[in-house]
Amino acid sequence: MDSDNFLKELGIQMGLTDLTIGEPTPFGQSYYGNFFNKKQFVILLNGNYESELDRSLFAKQLEQIAMIRHPGLSQMSGSFVFINNQIRPYIKYPFDDLIRLSDVIDKYNFSYTEQAIILAGIAASMGYLEELGVSHYGLNPFCVCLNKENQPIIQCYGIGLIANKSSAYSDEDYKEYKLYSAPETIKSQKSDLYSYAVLSYYILCMGMPEPNFKLPSGRILSFQRMLDELINCDPQFRLPFREIVNRFLTGEILIPGTDMKYFQRYMSTMIKFNNQNPQLKILRSKAYNFDIKAMNELFELTDDMEAIYIAYLASLRNDTTGIINLGLCFEKGRGTTPDIQRATEYYDIANSLGDEEGRYHLGRMIYRTDQEKGLELIHEASINGVAAASIEYAKLTGQRRFLDIAYMQLNKDKIEEELKRYKSPELEVRYCNDLQNNALKLKKLQKFANSGNIYAKYEYSRLTRSENRSESMKFLLAAAYNGVPQAMLDVAEIYYKGLLVDTDESLAFYFLRRLINSNICFQELFDFVKYYRDLGRPFFVFLFGLIHYKGLLVRKNIAEATKTFKRGMQLENADCELFLERIQLEEEKKENPKSDKILQNDLSKEKLIELAKKGSTYSASSCALYYSLGINGFEKNLDFATEYYQQCCKILDADAIFHLGVIFLYKKSREFHEKAQALFEEGSKLGDPRCDVMIASMLRDGVFNYKSSSDAKVVFENYISNCDLAKVYLSMHYYANGVTEYDFHRASILAFESAENCKDGLFYSGVLLYEGVGTAMDKEQAIEIFKKCKNEYITIRQEAVSYNEDENEMQRYFRSHRELEYLLNNNDISV
Repeated sequence: MDSDNFLKELGIQMGLTDLTIGEPTPFGQSYYGNFFNKKQFVILLNGNYESELDRSLFAKQLEQIAMIRHPGLSQMSGSFVFINNQIRPYIKYPFDDLIRLSDVIDKYNFSYTEQAIILAGIAASMGYLEELGVSHYGLNPFCVCLNKENQPIIQCYGIGLIANKSSAYSDEDYKEYKLYSAPETIKSQKSDLYSYAVLSYYILCMGMPEPNFKLPSGRILSFQRMLDELINCDPQFRLPFREIVNRFLTGEILIPGTDMKYFQRYMSTMIKFNNQNPQLKILRSKAYNFDIKAMNELFELTDDMEAIYIAYLASLRNDTTGIINLGLCFEKGRGTTPDIQRATEYYDIANSLGDEEGRYHLGRMIYRTDQEKGLELIHEASINGVAAASIEYAKLTGQRRFLDIAYMQLNKDKIEEELKRYKSPELEVRYCNDLQNNALKLKKLQKFANSGNIYAKYEYSRLTRSENRSESMKFLLAAAYNGVPQAMLDVAEIYYKGLLVDTDESLAFYFLRRLINSNICFQELFDFVKYYRDLGRPFFVFLFGLIHYKGLLVRKNIAEATKTFKRGMQLENADCELFLERIQLEEEKKENPKSDKILQNDLSKEKLIELAKKGSTYSASSCALYYSLGINGFEKNLDFATEYYQQCCKILDADAIFHLGVIFLYKKSREFHEKAQALFEEGSKLGDPRCDVMIASMLRDGVFNYKSSSDAKVVFENYISNCDLAKVYLSMHYYANGVTEYDFHRASILAFESAENCKDGLFYSGVLLYEGVGTAMDKEQAIEIFKKCKNEYITIRQEAVSYNEDENEMQRYFRSHRELEYLLNNNDISV
């Protein structure tokens, strides 16, 4: 093969264009090329990877080395090429980042701690390679030096040759350069003792520290002690790396503050070998021979570390599915640190290559910051045949006709596989309704209903109501409590009229109130309310006024709402009087913006209490909230808040039940804990997922002796799709129990996802920003978040901050060893 064709073929296999030859290096031939119009520097490494096992190890090596935190290597990646019947590894990274680590240290003037962190990353990565019998010749004891102040200096650092010792070098070569065990001469400042020391530091800290991480005060002595022991040790008798690790594991080397059980679990995770699943062996073999279809199938089935590697290999072949999968890895944090910006870049590349699914994912990302543009991209993907885009568009806009479009876009030959893939409850019901065999239809609906599909529960109930009343009502109530609008109306009508069951107005009113409070109104609901409004029923008169006041189904009409509320007042409905007063307050603010009332967020304290005594549940709810926070002219008084929440609980107000349970939970009494649990169980029956989350939090904390963080985590995970509070508590779980950096990033991702619609999530994201956990530390932004949350009801604040009369006092309160740490520092952000 001539040189031009060789370069062309090599460029194709590496996914590079305009490949040109560079200078030879001790590790292999270098090349220059372009990857998506970005300059790349490539070294085709010496050595030949002959087996699938070698390639699997190489994938893991790349993942570990990618943990090294410094600008010169942050974008390094690697893969294989087939050249002259040999499997050859190569490493590629942007040309602009070609810089030695020693240059980086000098350029950025890193502190002693920061230099230790850099070395920790190197030591951890190299240690992992040695455990797998792999040598890294770019870093050896002679690369690490001490200056006169006994601070670490890396004399030279290259990408190095990564090779399995059996394939490229003899045993004698390996022994000569074996990392961590070669003796050195301290007098000439050639030493590997810092490799030992920073590795010890890494072990003690249980994970890669963030760039702005500071040495834990409790472990500085441990770190210094390890340095002293190594410096005073005769280099010729220094123990090899594995022996040092073994002594840590067995406790022979005692370091103050080290939790051996925690450490053993972490190390066993680090050195765990990934045994192959026999069922995936053939698929994996095809994938590593660049079978694109096999690659994409393997991506769905394998673990996170291999998934991102296989997605990367597919992306090198310009396969848009592989590029999208790579974006998904960065979006979800699969095998890497979550990075929304990089995920967006990959989706943009796929979109630019004409992939409609890439356009859909790009639209999802852009929707976070630009809803109009994001919706436009999702809509374009929908009309071009992407079922997931149609489902997403229906969800974001409420246009249910796009669910019909999505159903038409499914592959009918593999319909059940498609339903499993998209996990859309509405599409599952649509599929059942399309079945001609009625018995089969009911069987499928029952199957979906039993698996948790609330829409299937309603549909099954509707079709079997005349045949099996008890089972039909069971499914209907389950659908209603879980928020299916038509089911809620059906239950309200059945219990109000006493059809099939005894009359229960409180339950009927609960579902009607829940629909309107959720800003849900449709023609059947409007007609039902209007019918009983015309009969003069006070509660329905109030609901009819509220529909016009909010502009639900009909255009917002304050005049019609006022007229209806006045009629309700004549029928002695206190809630009608409340909303009349609020309408009047709003009009006064419009007419006289400089009035003192412009500062009022609601009616006066006296008026709200007066209306609550008359029976206004909305007034009672406001009084309870204001008393619990001490805002809007109300002094902070949890006893008064409890009294008003109890008034609301009588009418099955799920929100009041939840908040009253929270107040009882944080009183230090078993009696109140039992009351809290009873309230949460009642709220759970009413379909409030927050109550299930709080029951799980009680299990997590061992409120009633039995304690299980893992069982609580399962509950949190089950509810993250429909409850932002569950995301917050799951985030707290990852923060408290995290081992790897990925765990802490997972904590921050969940917190920020919940922050948009949940004040608890907003508050907790501020906590993580303030502490710099899983995200870059930003105390200014955190304080701005705390200010926004100042007058909001935050459930987890009861856990975070104990009540203290002196709000100026700086205090720190720990729920558990690392779980929720929040600094209350001045009146501006006091709570």
